Amino acid sequence: MLLFLENAKVVAEGAGAASASAIIHRLPHNRNRKIVAILSGGNIDVNILELVIDKGLVKDGRKCFLTTVIQDRPGALAQLLKLIAGLGANVLAVSHKRETLDIPMSYAKVELELETSNSEQVQTIKKLLEENYYHVEIQ
Repeated sequence: MLLFLENAKVVAEGAGAASASAIIHRLPHNRNRKIVAILSGGNIDVNILELVIDKGLVKDGRKCFLTTVIQDRPGALAQLLKLIAGLGANVLAVSHKRETLDIPMSYAKVELELETSNSEQVQTIKKLLEENYYHVEIQ
């Protein structure tokens, strides 16, 4: 569905895009045959469409969710964000939590939603942060 939305600017329900998906993924019984696929069903809930888009971006590595722990002191969050910005990622959302029980006193859990170019950039960000002594989890 995301492929059709991005490349053809066509909204199709999952079932309406199934025939074209089969062709795109070149199922063995379709080889060397002339095939026409009909895309149909633009009747899709906007909340479902949003989920499809978001999951597609995460799958393509164009969006990721990163969690780490920083010292709870002035400038610590800015230092983390500067490293990420230096690699060209865009920060979409920041959650800075001091109160969670799974982190020690004087530290804060930071959850970031990042817009990235691809999976390679996500791994480059993770590597850079780990080289700078951050423990990073990426979803």
